[in-house]
Amino acid sequence: MNNRINASQPRQNKTFRKISWVSGLAAAALMLSACGGGSSDSGSGGPPQPGTYRGTVTFSAKISGQSTSSTSQFVLVATDGSNVTVDVGPNVRFAGRMNGNRFSLTRPAREAIGEYDCTGPLTVEGTITSQVNGRLLLDYTCRKAGRQNERVIISAPWVAR
Repeated sequence: MNNRINASQPRQNKTFRKISWVSGLAAAALMLSACGGGSSDSGSGGPPQPGTYRGTVTFSAKISGQSTSSTSQFVLVATDGSNVTVDVGPNVRFAGRMNGNRFSLTRPAREAIGEYDCTGPLTVEGTITSQVNGRLLLDYTCRKAGRQNERVIISAPWVAR
């Protein structure tokens, strides 16, 4: 089953069960620290001004009839026109190189959502001009014993200044 959730869609009027994104990010941090590395892709435009950009990302997801939504604060630092770090929640840091003024950084992630064990890539991408316009992408396969696997896709836009 594919559940594509766009963060800009309004929430449906259903019973919402809050699942802490921060705790999921903390679990992802444990996996990220063991995996290392990351990837970046090509982009265009000139190098951005070095600086610190702050923003928030809000998203929602639904798995097996249970919904969750959350808002996370993040900090993006462009250090010298070619390197970028993005802190998304406690102890979750992406680091990589930009191509021009664009970046795309991907790491493996793992999170427990209710009784489901969810794994998949977590990507932050964006373009830096006088602000950062970006997107948080998450493509989870969620497993629960005795149940069919479910796929949860989150695509949440964000802006940092």
